[in-house]
Amino acid sequence: MKKRYTFGNMPSVEQTDIITAAEDYVRHLFEEKIPSNVYTYHNWVHTCQVRDEAILLARQAGVKSEDLELLNLASLFHDVGFSVAYTGHEDHGIMIAREYLQSIDYPKERIHIIEGLINATRVDVKPKTQLEALLKDADTSSLGRPHFHIYTNSLRKELNGLQNAVLTKRDWALANLRFLDEHEYYSDVAKERYGQTKIDNKRLLGEELVLIDAKLEEKRLGASDHAEPNTIGTSKSAQTMFKTALRNHIDLSAIADNKANIMLSVNALIITFALPLLGKEIAANRVLLFPTILLLSVCVVSMIFATLATRPIPMKGYSSMESILAKKSNLFFFGNYYRMSFEEYEQGMNATVADDTILDTTIMRDLFFLGRTLGFKYAHLRKCYTIFMYGIIVTVIAFVVVFSFF
Repeated sequence: MKKRYTFGNMPSVEQTDIITAAEDYVRHLFEEKIPSNVYTYHNWVHTCQVRDEAILLARQAGVKSEDLELLNLASLFHDVGFSVAYTGHEDHGIMIAREYLQSIDYPKERIHIIEGLINATRVDVKPKTQLEALLKDADTSSLGRPHFHIYTNSLRKELNGLQNAVLTKRDWALANLRFLDEHEYYSDVAKERYGQTKIDNKRLLGEELVLIDAKLEEKRLGASDHAEPNTIGTSKSAQTMFKTALRNHIDLSAIADNKANIMLSVNALIITFALPLLGKEIAANRVLLFPTILLLSVCVVSMIFATLATRPIPMKGYSSMESILAKKSNLFFFGNYYRMSFEEYEQGMNATVADDTILDTTIMRDLFFLGRTLGFKYAHLRKCYTIFMYGIIVTVIAFVVVFSFF
């Protein structure tokens, strides 16, 4: 019996809406069957990146608009087979694409071309046409892009989770070096776009392997003074310390906000009730004007510092991948990502959790800047309470003097 690959309702599609409808269908399939928290590499973000790179390469190569549609559709469907099986996913992807495209009455000869494009993304298949070369190059474009180690760490995490593989850093680095040696880009535009960066990535990977071997040799020789330090992710005591510190900082921040709100409320009440009453007395006794102005000044200045203590810090709302990799950004704080798209945030967060050093630095930055903000809060609060305390004392003395001698 022939197996059908049906996931949800297949829409009725007009010719002008083919790409949009296919994109919605594939995205829904990824959300249901290929979640990004499990498929940390072969997910919807990767599919979009491959599609974008394929279209970019095709336009640079002067591909006709009708062929761009084929490349677009093949890019969208090239990894949907992971929804059925990990090994041999290309076969399942071809069947899913065929069934979907037949359901919208897409031309058979064009379906056949798309099947060939998806098949060309296999590791051991050489492309036969220009479109196949462009899609295959786009699928491996991560090898020649600046953030290569993010993609490869995401793939390692995916393999360890889905195929029960235990890939050490050294084994993974060796496997990637071998793959880079054997890999080639087939289109001239891809060679020009990715070639030099691929060479740079291979060099950096070789340097990383040398460092890994050096650390392993130190351990073998028992060089305890050069032992690799524990990370926050592997040290229970460090995790407990950071959790306690973060909780204390958050509690202290809430206390500071409450203190500031108290001062705002007290001073607002003084201004609301005391000044109207004193206004009637001032009309009869002008000498009361000085202590009244003094009271008003104390209240206003206190409220200014209380407001400064609760005022939100400036936020840019965006973190570039360069700043994340350079350990200069913190995606745990909403003020650093609220202007980012989900795909950008997901890519940045995957990069953060994939590298222990980036993750550790991010946690430390989160605690550090939370502490700095807390310091500013309490500095303003101290000024607020000091001004209010001494100001009220001086004001009371002023009123006593006025009522006693005038």
